[in-house]
Amino acid sequence: MTESKKIPPIVYLSYAKGELIIKEGDYGISIYKILKGSVRIFRRLGEHKITLAILGIGEVFGEMTFFNFLLEPRSASVEAMDDVELEVWHPAMLADEYKKISPMLRYVLKQTLSRLLKLNKVVSDLAAKRKQKTGRVSPQS
Repeated sequence: MTESKKIPPIVYLSYAKGELIIKEGDYGISIYKILKGSVRIFRRLGEHKITLAILGIGEVFGEMTFFNFLLEPRSASVEAMDDVELEVWHPAMLADEYKKISPMLRYVLKQTLSRLLKLNKVVSDLAAKRKQKTGRVSPQS
């Protein structure tokens, strides 16, 4: 393997409760696996945070960028809900495996990603409409 084709090693990172791991709108390529703690995936609506998911040990985030071939900025932010330890993968680690997947399965993955991105946008849009109508994002805010 040539030096230019060398795959970056797995990196381990820690974040304290409340720290931002990924910022919506930024470009990034890393994929994260949660080893300890939990994270919240959210989109911002003004000063409000619209929670899209809460993930825990063994779950992965940042994968949308990989499956979307790094063409768009991050679609959501991710913050540590408590002290978090993460395993960080470079997408080159998965690229060869992805190429081995049948074209039909790759097509299904692409369609699923497209639907998930649209659903995230719908959730954000609904929250924005609720805020305009009631001044609140959710019944609890």
